[in-house]
Amino acid sequence: MTWKTLISPDELARAIDHCVVVDCRHDLADPAAGRTAYRAAHIPGARFVDMDGDLSAAKNGRNGRHPLPTQEAVRALLESLGLSDGGQLVVYDDASGGMAGRLWWMARWIGHDAAAVLDGGYRAWVAAGYPSSADRPSPQPGRLTVRAAQAVLVDAAETARAAANAQRIVLDARSAERYRGEVEAIDPVAGHIPGALNRPWPSNLRPDGRFKPAAVLRAEFDALLAGRPASGVVHQCGSGVSACHNVLAMVHAGLPANVEDIDIAVHGEEMVWMRHRPGMPEPNFSKIVVHGHSAIETIDIQPRRINLDTACVYGRRLTALELNTHEMWAVERSTAPQPIYLRDSKDSRRNALRFSGKVPVVITHRGEKLIFETINYSEIGILMTPMIPPEVRLSPGTSISGTIGVGETATAFKGVVLRVDDGKRIALKISVEQDPAP
Repeated sequence: MTWKTLISPDELARAIDHCVVVDCRHDLADPAAGRTAYRAAHIPGARFVDMDGDLSAAKNGRNGRHPLPTQEAVRALLESLGLSDGGQLVVYDDASGGMAGRLWWMARWIGHDAAAVLDGGYRAWVAAGYPSSADRPSPQPGRLTVRAAQAVLVDAAETARAAANAQRIVLDARSAERYRGEVEAIDPVAGHIPGALNRPWPSNLRPDGRFKPAAVLRAEFDALLAGRPASGVVHQCGSGVSACHNVLAMVHAGLPANVEDIDIAVHGEEMVWMRHRPGMPEPNFSKIVVHGHSAIETIDIQPRRINLDTACVYGRRLTALELNTHEMWAVERSTAPQPIYLRDSKDSRRNALRFSGKVPVVITHRGEKLIFETINYSEIGILMTPMIPPEVRLSPGTSISGTIGVGETATAFKGVVLRVDDGKRIALKISVEQDPAP
């Protein structure tokens, strides 16, 4: 199992031998307190990172109290802690995630999303009766790759534009008193960014220091968004630490929607094979990844042309996420064959035809006409079930040709049978032989 937001003490205790655990305890008023506490006692096997020395770059007088290191520096740090591609990172502090969220965000920033914050932190671990240790491990360095960022970094100019945009939000994670400018014991200027809203990061917590349930957080953030897209939120605080707590809370609540998570969690291999199965065309993840279901009921955007490399239709609606802008849209499922054009002519030699709903597929094999009905269909693959005859008469590796659709929407294709599931479902790899009408 992979944890991407929060992990409980019980879950960590069961999986600790397969996790890289990092102690991020820190006190803004006493920078040495975290290391002192670590040396006294910590979760067994945990490594320690210092907020000022490890999680921040060198200060030059113009880059704030906790300048963000480069992505390469973050990669090197996580490697030195023993983290490798695919490894589970667990971070904790004694501030209910107020400090550890920084490293969680940094891991996602370099594309490593198998990262979670210990819910309730070190106090919750001890309260649950789990052991502590004063040993200092010497981990073997890992091997980590910088991948497509799962978190977005913006500069001051972009933050100002967001604050001035009625469809976006700048969300200040500091206390209400600091936001209002009534007190300021840390930074030289009191007050807040003009137009910014305030959600103090402890608002994400229950009285016991653990995060509120995801559904509660979702309702609270939805009320704050007031119909504005979650993807347009810019999070800020005093130095880039506590703002990560609000990011964590939103991601835990499913905002903005991570369609890759929805894909894998809801539909599993039936959709993943179209993007990741060996030998299948690999999408360009710097553009768009499209999945076939959205848990976000409020998405209601009309069909349109979009750039992408592969797509799937599955479930009630087709959902798309543009990774560079985090813009999302969806197309409602139809019970009748309906072509949707999914490639911009500037980026492809042809348009890709998309059918949603149950679409007939006709294949002639060894002189016999076989009729199927799609479960889902993309430009590179079909998942279908037999109709006439009701049993499967194709085997993996069989080369086939046929048509998909009816009437004017019918499209010829060639392909090969990839697999047959329990005699009821057939997966094909295909290539479309003719362009759909413009």
